[in-house]
Amino acid sequence: MAGACGLAPGCDLSHIPGPVRHSSTEGAARDEPLKAPQTLRRSQPPRPIIACLLRHTQAQQLLQMACSHGPFRMNEQMIRMTADFSKETSESREAFLAHLPRLHQLEMKFGLFEPARMWITKNNVSKDFYDPEDLCIFLDCLQTGPMDTATPLQPQSLFMATTIQSPQEPARRDCYDKPQTFHPREET
Repeated sequence: MAGACGLAPGCDLSHIPGPVRHSSTEGAARDEPLKAPQTLRRSQPPRPIIACLLRHTQAQQLLQMACSHGPFRMNEQMIRMTADFSKETSESREAFLAHLPRLHQLEMKFGLFEPARMWITKNNVSKDFYDPEDLCIFLDCLQTGPMDTATPLQPQSLFMATTIQSPQEPARRDCYDKPQTFHPREET
């Protein structure tokens, strides 16, 4: 016999409190649960459904399947599945995304990985950035760096340095001093 939620035996959700109800008229309309025949109007904000999965691998598989299938419709409502990030992580990801036009301009390959790590590649050499400010400093050095022959370190040679910095070490450096991280990509 299925549990109270209809998913699995022993699945009892009676201990989970219902939606918070406010006494003010401002939040009351939004926090009231929808009745069966009601639907959201276009002017209403979307309602999130939060699901906590106990195993990280299952959460990753679920998000991967959701990304491959894209948003889907149920009862004429668009449903999307996304990861829930903290405010700091979301702000860091947005700051990384602000640098995409500069990365396109410099013809670099890049990727934004979970939770907030920017990976860039040029000339088969990769660099990881865990802080958007470090990426900004690095891109400034590439765009406005010295181009004369008297300077031994040209901006393009920053990709050839071998200094390694762990992600736990939040040291601030000028990009001509030492690059942040270096991970050579192995050809397979």
